[in-house]
Amino acid sequence: MSRIEWDRYSEKKFSYGVDRGVLYVGDTAVPWNGLISISEKSSGGEVSPVYYDGYVIRNLAQVSHYQATLSAFFSPEEFDQCEGVIESPYSGFYATNQPRIPFGLSYRTSVSDDSGRVSHRIHLIYDAIVEPPTKDYTTLSSSPEATALTWDIKASSSFALGKQISAQYIFDGTKVEPFITEVFEDHVYGSDKTKPKLPTASDIYNIFEGYWGLDVSLSADQTYYTISGSDVAVYQDGDSYVIRDYSVTDQHDYYVIE
Repeated sequence: MSRIEWDRYSEKKFSYGVDRGVLYVGDTAVPWNGLISISEKSSGGEVSPVYYDGYVIRNLAQVSHYQATLSAFFSPEEFDQCEGVIESPYSGFYATNQPRIPFGLSYRTSVSDDSGRVSHRIHLIYDAIVEPPTKDYTTLSSSPEATALTWDIKASSSFALGKQISAQYIFDGTKVEPFITEVFEDHVYGSDKTKPKLPTASDIYNIFEGYWGLDVSLSADQTYYTISGSDVAVYQDGDSYVIRDYSVTDQHDYYVIE
């Protein structure tokens, strides 16, 4: 048992910033440049008191839902259809107030502490839809300024992961090994082998568990063992193969892989 200590070195943490915005529309993923801010605010979640003989014996919280206000200097062209702006039969001529389509979104926030260490959290938003925005156009002046655009976004809790159903999931890089962060970012941002996309429940399982399993089998003549796994867990480096982030211990007459 020990007494609580305050302000220990590297435990004074704070979060800041937003970057690496990505818009997902159908099978397309594009960067959202010029993000200014994302203000998250849940809707619902009201607390209803339960009375018994005139006393509050319990407070029941209703289910809350993700919503946010996104501010940026501009939006990707692919976001037009999410706003209900559809190109007419003529290139460069658009119709507004058309049916809006849902989209996905990801963005990254940063976490640091008094030691200067920096890590990141990646926010994933599923099945979002934007409310019709208000756009103000003002007269020109001698000192023009870039106009910040804002959109109110609501997302339905349609993505199930185990027993959790939510519209927002957060990948916290402070809680996992760097190699898992690397594989997760390859899914979300793409790589030379994969297209960027919002990860499915199956993808998330593979990122945290499925990719890292190894199969060890003894040869028919019992003279050697074969180790196989996913391309993520086992990869070629020159003339040799590397098992990513596994430790191998020599026990003289056998090896332990963990």
